[in-house]
Amino acid sequence: MEDLKEFFEKPITPKHKQYEVLRGYIKEGYSIKELEDKFGYKRNTIYSLIRDLKAGKLELFTNPKPGPKTRRVSPETQKEILKMRFNSKTTSEIKNELEKKGVFISVKTVERILYEAGLSKAKMNTLKH
Repeated sequence: MEDLKEFFEKPITPKHKQYEVLRGYIKEGYSIKELEDKFGYKRNTIYSLIRDLKAGKLELFTNPKPGPKTRRVSPETQKEILKMRFNSKTTSEIKNELEKKGVFISVKTVERILYEAGLSKAKMNTLKH
């Protein structure tokens, strides 16, 4: 538990340190002098952090970018995958055929498309004679 306390009392990254200074001042009520001593910031730096936070100019936390909301494989390519599968092509053969046409996707993506179309791996294997 002491290790976890130290995480908050002695932040390593600059953003975490800034957060702890602001939290200490705003939420915990530490004086500027106490924060100077504890975190090693100069008085003017602490006031600048407070000013920037109030102005909405300080970003303390990263906002991860969400992934794509739609599929990256076009409906035309998906139809082509199904057509090739019904012509007894393996997933690797489908991938290779698509690459020859300039469409680069993984075998895993081909498998997912086939699975979503209702073709499980067992059913796919029975198509190949």
